[in-house]
Amino acid sequence: MRCPKCGAFLDPGKDVCFMCGVNIKTYVPDNNSFAVQSQNKDFGSGSQFSNNGPGYNSPGYGSQNSWQSKPNENKSLAKAQEKDIFDFYAEHKTVIRIFLLFFVVLILLFSGYKYYQYKTKPAPIVPVVQDLYFEIDDNFENVSGNGGKGNMFFTLTGEKGNACSINVDTGVTSSDNYVEEFFETQKKALDPELDKEGNVIDPMKIYSSQENSITINGTKWYYLNVFYRKDLESDFNILKYKYMIALNKGYYYRVTLSNNTNSNTCNSGLDNFVKSLEFVESGK
Repeated sequence: MRCPKCGAFLDPGKDVCFMCGVNIKTYVPDNNSFAVQSQNKDFGSGSQFSNNGPGYNSPGYGSQNSWQSKPNENKSLAKAQEKDIFDFYAEHKTVIRIFLLFFVVLILLFSGYKYYQYKTKPAPIVPVVQDLYFEIDDNFENVSGNGGKGNMFFTLTGEKGNACSINVDTGVTSSDNYVEEFFETQKKALDPELDKEGNVIDPMKIYSSQENSITINGTKWYYLNVFYRKDLESDFNILKYKYMIALNKGYYYRVTLSNNTNSNTCNSGLDNFVKSLEFVESGK
């Protein structure tokens, strides 16, 4: 038996040509193959399969080029169908590697951002008294009260005793004039003592007051400032008492700040406390 491609003689029982390496069972002849050349030689120009014969363009047979092109088309189709994902990777491996690298970098950046958010997330704010949150400097001592729906009292001890203090309490109110009524009560309690003739016994007990409001962390607070003299020749420039009130969800929140020594430590601690006042939902 001879090889259909190159015409070499094949050893008995062998399917692969030792000359051209073709497998005779799967080989499809082409124009230059030994089998096609042999057919053209045997039939000659007078055959009905000849390009010049009357049957060349007949519907029943078709042309010589036509029947030879079909195996080539099938061969190309077979090669295309044999391609798999590994062939696709080999053809586009540079683009695929760039895409994968970009995807990995994107994942790393996103993971890093989420980790940063987790580490820098502020601790949840928990109310101290009812729905009111505040911060107290470490140098103040909690004298009474443990929060909730009650009263809390903090003091800072100085060389002459109580240097300054913070008092916070809350309760239910239904009065439309609660703020005005409370401030009037505090001013009357601070009025200096008079003698029988109506004169002030201690001129250093005379005070000057100031009322206004301020918004702190989104909440309106009403305040009453009470000033005293440093001496009889001085103006009223020492803020000794500050009363603050806020109304929230049917409750009043009263804050009383006292500064007996006007020290920098007291001033800083009281200012930090006022700046931290914020209403939050209970349990959050």
